Amino acid sequence: MNSTLSASDQLSLSNLSAAATRRLTLTSNQETDLILDQNHRFVIEHIQSGENVYGINTGFGPLVDKHLAADEAVELQENLLQQLNCHTGRYLSAEVSRAVITLRARALAQGVSGVRSDVLKALITWQQSEIQPALQSQGSVGASGDLVPLARLARVLSGRDEIVDSSGTIRSNSTSVLADYNLPHWSPAPKEALALVNGTSYSAALTSLSCVQLKDWLKHHILPQAATFMTVMKEPVQHLSPHIYRYKNHASAVETANSLRNWLNLSNPETEEGVHQPPYSSRSMVIWLGGINELIQQAESLLETEINSVDDNPLILHEEELFLHGANFQGSYAAMAADHLSNALTRLVIIIERWVNRLLHPDHNGDLPAFLSGTPVGKKSGLQGYQLMVSSILADLRARCAPHGVQSVPTNGDNQDIVSMSANAALNLADMTEKAAPAIAVFPMILARAMQLEPVELSPELKSWWKHQQDLQDADYEADHLNSLLQNHIEKIRLYRLFNA
Repeated sequence: MNSTLSASDQLSLSNLSAAATRRLTLTSNQETDLILDQNHRFVIEHIQSGENVYGINTGFGPLVDKHLAADEAVELQENLLQQLNCHTGRYLSAEVSRAVITLRARALAQGVSGVRSDVLKALITWQQSEIQPALQSQGSVGASGDLVPLARLARVLSGRDEIVDSSGTIRSNSTSVLADYNLPHWSPAPKEALALVNGTSYSAALTSLSCVQLKDWLKHHILPQAATFMTVMKEPVQHLSPHIYRYKNHASAVETANSLRNWLNLSNPETEEGVHQPPYSSRSMVIWLGGINELIQQAESLLETEINSVDDNPLILHEEELFLHGANFQGSYAAMAADHLSNALTRLVIIIERWVNRLLHPDHNGDLPAFLSGTPVGKKSGLQGYQLMVSSILADLRARCAPHGVQSVPTNGDNQDIVSMSANAALNLADMTEKAAPAIAVFPMILARAMQLEPVELSPELKSWWKHQQDLQDADYEADHLNSLLQNHIEKIRLYRLFNA
């Protein structure tokens, strides 16, 4: 069932994910519309009085000293969209575009950006539509906002450029296409094109959707699989004792240990006898997974603050009669969140690769056959191919997880002499998320094969979880369908695609 949320209300990452997948619809109300229209009238009154206001009757960036007549204000907005019509790169999915529109609507609904209520209504109508702007990946340095991709959004609202439909088909946009889908045709008034392009909505949306995906993988997939791995490997569990982590002091470690104990239905792991020294991929898993959880939580906090911010320039406070010039469009917070998440994702695949190795390695997997092979071992090679794939993915992720938010390259006549590179950080994270999906998806397949070869008694909680993976438990891992089995499970664990298929 779809839910609704006022565009002016606080937005969570789960709200944004729901909006991206058409499970949440934005709405507006008379009070918000009234505030926006009052704010826009204040803009018009000031430019008609001859007062110079940046980006409304002046040039942009280093051309701020070029003053324009009041009757040139609309043409200035059109020219801005023309000069930014230079995007390139891979197309992003309709889900990402819908998230971008959702964030642009949220920012403008605060009533300090100088746009008419009609602009908000147009964004809300697009947010509900099955077609979306066909955004391309490259073109923003995250300095004066995500200028190039957000210009594509604005141009699509005016019946230009390209759209992507629900099937992923890219096609030309036009005023007739807008009419076919009952979508409004927007033409810019003073300040409106600048308000649409001057923001972090592209970087923040792409990073936020990646964050939701990674959080889902950790909580709903990796934690029960880690508990299953311990069961299959007949591991000691003393390292899950809550008494250990009350001295570590990290809430994310306490939370992770609690979750693993719940999945294993453990009550008193500290009473286990003997000296227990399993490899660190087991004994340290609470700290390792807890650290990943910590990075996700930090990124989520950064992102939820960012997506509820007003992120354009100048801000127009009509009640105080102020035009304020700042840099809320700088994407630094989104870049930091993306870099945190790239680190977390790489760490997640590091420990998965170690678990895969231990399940397949004949010296480390107990009584299981080498590489989980059927008989005769040697004539059959088991799941060696899956391990090679995971190793390849991990090497790629390690090479990509260097921070992108510190790769500043001055541009725009040195007006933008320090930039966040938030879009590059977000794109890198999204690409890493897509590339990591097979490594995430293959681990439960390897666990399922191990349990076929040597059945184990699972806790009631794990039995319940594995009931939803019956296809993996019933699969024939010696038949010639390992790739199709993997691809099917990748689609199962995806919340959405980030790039267009």
